Formats: sequence, structure tokens, C-alpha cells
Amino acid sequence: MFDKDIEKQLEDKANEIGEVVRSESKLQSLLNQVTVYLTSNSSRVGAGLSKSLGTLSRLVHAYLGGRYRDVPKSTLSLIAFGFLYFISPIDLIPDALIPFGFVDDAFVLGWVVKRISGELTKFRTWERVEDCRTALQDFPRDEIRQVFLVGGWFSKTADFTPHIEELKQIYPQATLEHFQWESNGSWEDARNQADQNAPQQLRSLLQSANPQSTVLLGHSLGGRIVVRFLAQSEHSMAQAILMGAAIDSDDADLSDAVLRVRHDILNFHNEADGVLRYLYQGYQKKEPLGLSGSAKDLPGLANFKVAGTEEHIYGLLENAAQLQTILRSRIPLDKLQWGAGIWETFGNWNKHHFLEYLRFLREIVE
Repeated sequence: MFDKDIEKQLEDKANEIGEVVRSESKLQSLLNQVTVYLTSNSSRVGAGLSKSLGTLSRLVHAYLGGRYRDVPKSTLSLIAFGFLYFISPIDLIPDALIPFGFVDDAFVLGWVVKRISGELTKFRTWERVEDCRTALQDFPRDEIRQVFLVGGWFSKTADFTPHIEELKQIYPQATLEHFQWESNGSWEDARNQADQNAPQQLRSLLQSANPQSTVLLGHSLGGRIVVRFLAQSEHSMAQAILMGAAIDSDDADLSDAVLRVRHDILNFHNEADGVLRYLYQGYQKKEPLGLSGSAKDLPGLANFKVAGTEEHIYGLLENAAQLQTILRSRIPLDKLQWGAGIWETFGNWNKHHFLEYLRFLREIVE
């Protein structure tokens, strides 16, 4: 099935789609039919198609319930088209022809998902924020007087003005300081700095701070620095937040680090983070804490998922051109000798992820 075939069917169903989108009762009825049909055929539909339909169904359900109304009519129209095609008794390949019956359904749903991937990512973020709000009801932002932002790779000379502005909204009573360290080198050099010199430099910077009202917030390799610092510290900080931390999920220092924070260490992890997924795993050959959370249940470490594999797929759909070099490469990353320009590109992606994390946190606490 080609795009032109799907577009022709979208055109043929335009009037029916319009009627559904204009009437919430008809949209609800269509959603009910999809739910019943999916339940009856769950064993034949397959995990991938079920997941896509599940996300689309939850979006429509939240929209109809008035909890999530930030949905363009064009997005609802495409979802309605996907639903109508899925439950249609007349497909290009009849559903009764197992295992091929749902192949064209998958093509159409995949085409719809690709067209609205940005909206689906936004909706999934909204869902995850809602899930996190209950767990962070006691977020101690009013008692915090100082926040140290520890950036990741290529953060030494980066402009963190947008990040600072987000933090001002999260911690309105605090002064904010960006800790600069020797991060502007190859991944291996920056990682070694994060393990050795940077934690000691952070210790010197914090000598005049009151640990009981201070937050350490580290992103990527900055999260690694925060963990190393805490594991060696003699004082307890008010709060520590890790965002996409570039450190092994079972690192030995984590057990000591959680003992040096009055509140839980908040670990925001993100399976859609391409830098951690491809670069960290390629070099370290280990699962990073910032990708999937802690490898074991560690008291004092609270895990919050910012984005999952589903959002990673949406990201690939939208950024395939940028990532194709990595995905097509059959050479292990630790064997590649890339120039400074390539490294800096990864660093810029990293900084962008940091801003997304901060906006996610702000959404929760506000």
C-alpha cells in the first residue's frame, strides 16, 4: 500500500470523517466500536498495532472527557480516519485472512501516526506529567534558596539562559548558578572529567552554600557529576535531581549518593534520548540511568519516566534524516574517530533534551 492509496481513501471518507469530528457523540460511538473490535481481535492484531490504537484511543477519550482539549481538528480527522478504516469490514486485505488480514490496517495506522507524531508526543508528555503530579505533591521548592545547575556534555560555553528562566519558575525563592566544568571535548574526555576533577571542583564551589536549602540539578554527564559528588560528600543536600543521567543504572555510587539527600533523589529518565541510547550505550556498553531508570529498586531514588520507546519512534519519524548516519552505521561507536563538529552536534542535542526535561518538571510542579 502506497501513500497515494491511503490519501485516496482519506478523500473518499472525507464526508464521513467530517460528521464524526463535528459530533462528539459520534466520535464517542466510533471510539466505543474501536475498543470492542480491538478487544475481540487482540490476539490477532499484534502488539505494535495495539499500542498505536491504544494511544490514539486514550487521546480521544481524554479529549471527550474534557481533560485534554489541545487537539487540532486536523489531528482528530486523521484519527477518525484511522479508526474508520480499522473497523471497516471492507479492507484491501480482509481481516479474516490470518496472519495477513491486519497488514493494511497497520499501514494505515502507521501512516496516521507518522502524520501526527508531534501531537502524539505532546499528548504522551501530558499523560506522564499527570502521572507524576501525585508523586511530587511535597516538592520542596519554596524552602530552596540556592540551585546549582550542572550541565552535560559541551555545556562549558553553552548559553543556558532558557534553562535558567525555567528554573526561576520552578524555584522562585532561589538564586541560580551554572556550574561550568571541562565538558567541551570528546565524549571519553568529558566522561573522565565528570568522574574525577569536576566533582572536586563542585565541592569547592559549594563550601559557602547551606546544604539544607540547596539543590543540585544535573543533566547527562552533569548527573554523573552530582552522583559522584554526593557519594563523597559529608553533608546532606536538600534535594538532588537527575535528568537523563549519563551514568550506569547500577553504578556503585548511587547507594551512597541517596544517603546524602534529605528528600529522594529524583531521577527523570527518557527512552527517547538518542544521545544516551546510541552514544552512551555505544561507548559504555551499559544501560544508562537516564534512559530506563534504575536497574534495581533503590530506596531514596524516585524514578520518573519523561518519555518511552513510543516517543522515541515518533522522534525517529520526525528526525530520521538527522539520525540516519547513526542508525545505518555498523561500526561500534568507540571505534569511530569523529571530528569536533560531530561531537558538538551531539552536545547541542543534549542541551535541547535538558530544556525539555526542565519544562516537564515545571509542568508537574505548577
